[in-house]
Amino acid sequence: MIFIRIYIFIFVESVFQTTHQSFPILFFKIILDRLHAIT
Repeated sequence: MIFIRIYIFIFVESVFQTTHQSFPILFFKIILDRLHAIT
C-alpha cells in the first residue's frame, strides 16, 4: 500500500502547488487517517 500513499502524496503536492491554500493539507491528513484505518 506504500505506492498508493506515494501517489496520493504526489497528487496532493500538485494540488497544493496550484491552489496555495491550507485545504489540501487538511484533505491529505484526512485521507492518511482513512488509509491507516484501512490498512
